Order: sequence, then C-alpha cells, then structure tokens
Amino acid sequence: MARILVADGARVIRQVAALLVTSLQHDVVAEASTAQEAVAAAVRFEPDVVLIDVELLGSEPGESLARFAEVRPQARVVACASLRQKEDLRRAIAAGARAGVLRPFVRSQLAEALLGVL
Repeated sequence: MARILVADGARVIRQVAALLVTSLQHDVVAEASTAQEAVAAAVRFEPDVVLIDVELLGSEPGESLARFAEVRPQARVVACASLRQKEDLRRAIAAGARAGVLRPFVRSQLAEALLGVL
C-alpha cells in the first residue's frame, strides 16, 4: 500500500482520482489544488507518489519536478492529463515524471501507472 498525494486544480478530478486510488488499496494522504500546495503537502505528508495534473506543472515542468525532488526525493511523480494535453504529458515525462496517465481516468491504466513507479 502506497501513500499518494493527489494534486489537480479541479476538485471533482481530485475526488475521482482519490476514489480510484483508494479502490486500488492505496492511501490518499493529501490533496492539493495548486503546485505550491502540492509541494507543501509533499513536505508535510511524505507521499510515495505524487499524482499531479500537468497544468499544475506549468510550461516548464522540469522546474516543478525539481521542487518535488528537493523536498521529497523519494516520491515518484505520475503526471496526468486530458487527451488534448498529450504533448504536455510527454514533456512532463521527458522532464522527469516517472509515468503518465490520461484522463478520464481508467482504473486499470491508473493501477498500471502506479505499479510501474512503486
């Protein structure tokens, strides 16, 4: 069982992700709606995985990912994106995210992404 931080600007997306994560027998230790909140939550709650929307990573995902590496180097980042953001997802993975998953979330794909980084 892993400790997961869910970060997305949309509350409903966070809720869906949290439900799926818990259905996969992992613990959601925190939720965040901004990149700054996510970094602070990573420090406070020490997650194993940060599931974060590519929009929160911004136009320079490497910089955002570096912040997570500074405050919680053990945490693996899984980026998520909508179908229209596939290129942003590719950039996040190239910048250091350990995996990516598309929304709308499919339970089996999220499970595969999480297992792949744990």
